[in-house]
Amino acid sequence: MNGDNGYIAMQVSGLEVLPGAGLTDSGIIQKVHTGVTTMVTASPIFGDNGKIKKIITNVRDITELNNLKDKIELLEATQAAYKEELNELKMELFRSDGVIAASHKMQNLLHTSSRLSRYDSPITISGEKGSGKEMIARLIHENSGRSQRPFVKVNCTLPAELLIMDILGNNAHGNQGQSRDNNISLIEAAQGGVLYVENADQLPKPLQSEIIETIEKLNKKPTLDNMENADSIRIISSTSQRTDADGSTNSKHPLLSYSVFTIEIPPLKERPEDIPLLTKHFLDRLIRQYGKDIRIPSSTIYDFLQRPWEGNVKELKNTIERLYILADDGWLSDNFTHKGDASNSREAAKKMTLKSMLEEHEKSIIEKAFSRYKTSQLVAKALGISQASAVRKAQKFSVKLKKRGRPKRG
Repeated sequence: MNGDNGYIAMQVSGLEVLPGAGLTDSGIIQKVHTGVTTMVTASPIFGDNGKIKKIITNVRDITELNNLKDKIELLEATQAAYKEELNELKMELFRSDGVIAASHKMQNLLHTSSRLSRYDSPITISGEKGSGKEMIARLIHENSGRSQRPFVKVNCTLPAELLIMDILGNNAHGNQGQSRDNNISLIEAAQGGVLYVENADQLPKPLQSEIIETIEKLNKKPTLDNMENADSIRIISSTSQRTDADGSTNSKHPLLSYSVFTIEIPPLKERPEDIPLLTKHFLDRLIRQYGKDIRIPSSTIYDFLQRPWEGNVKELKNTIERLYILADDGWLSDNFTHKGDASNSREAAKKMTLKSMLEEHEKSIIEKAFSRYKTSQLVAKALGISQASAVRKAQKFSVKLKKRGRPKRG
């Protein structure tokens, strides 16, 4: 007889329809008691009188087809997991433009950046001048789903009037901030990609609010078939403000408060493990570019480890380039140092290996940390390591640990 959906209900000889059988546009899906899954289709044959004369049925074993479908879904899930893992490895091994992650702090930062690259949430990158905020922003963009879309940088050094026209449109003054076709606004140029607002706290607050309002309207614009909005924009802001303990900037600036997440780039002086690798990276790049083969004496590395690097990675990069240009004897000259006893320290450094110099610097950090924070738990929290690691390092460098005494009776 005819069912509600127009399908013909029938009983096929030798097949028992078990619970879970269902109708599809193609036929009836049956799970046989032997464990085999079949698809049954039927075609009625009508007689001259218009009545059904007979029904021709076709039973197809789709067990293997279902198994293959499950395998494909598993392979797709595995491929997605491998892709995610590969992105994380790319972040950890990223070396372009000086993003070096030898230190524990930078490894944590790149791991966080890898996670943030999977989402479109607005974020803020904080760090001292020259620490590489734009490089991290570009790294997040290049590992995101928006990597093939524009990365547009806002030049916050322009006067407020020009910034308004440049960012929001009606740019009657031409391309003041950034070279773009047809003088379109920065927001229009960034559609589908990232709008990177450098030093967002320097923008007038009303303009910050207007940027947020304009982009939110654009991101909520309806699209056909509820598909992802290809014109949406992700905001990445940067600031030189230090973050609070909870990772927020504690700022009244609209763009910074609008961010869902804030990451902080540690200054170079707080990650000395990266200095030798950064030095080699910048020097290797200069050698490839200009062809002049220059080596680094251990004394230069030693001097680099002693410097405060107030200008961070940018200062180190510029210093190496300057010394490379001045080098004429095959070695990177280190006569720039401002210390009075530099010659003595260099002579001592020549007898040291890179490993021993790094250990000496690590010892100094551990001693200062225990002198300031007293307990291994507080030292571990300050240095971003485990408490067990803090204890081991204290034992390694013969740093005395504060003993827990019994509480005094009142």
